[in-house]
Amino acid sequence: MIRGTIGDVIVMFVMYCFLRCVLPESIWQKLHRKMISWWVLLLLAFAYAIEVMQGFHLFNDLPHNLPTALGTTFDIGDIISYTIGALLLCCWEIFCHGREKIQK
Repeated sequence: MIRGTIGDVIVMFVMYCFLRCVLPESIWQKLHRKMISWWVLLLLAFAYAIEVMQGFHLFNDLPHNLPTALGTTFDIGDIISYTIGALLLCCWEIFCHGREKIQK
């Protein structure tokens, strides 16, 4: 229970950091407004979409280990964990960007 829940919270940070590494800063800044990043909301929507697709068993017929990576069962606890991860990301962004503005 705890391992899966913490993992679902952490996966939001992993996806966020992946996007930060892959996307150029100019693209990143276009969707970053005020104190909340639209990227966090897009990641949350993506996580919700994956979870809903699990509920409809859309990943069960995929080849190899892909269903294992994407998951095969819907769990409301996952949705809650993703939401907590997104809220923590928002707090982290507010803290980091707030400090950057103060330092300038």
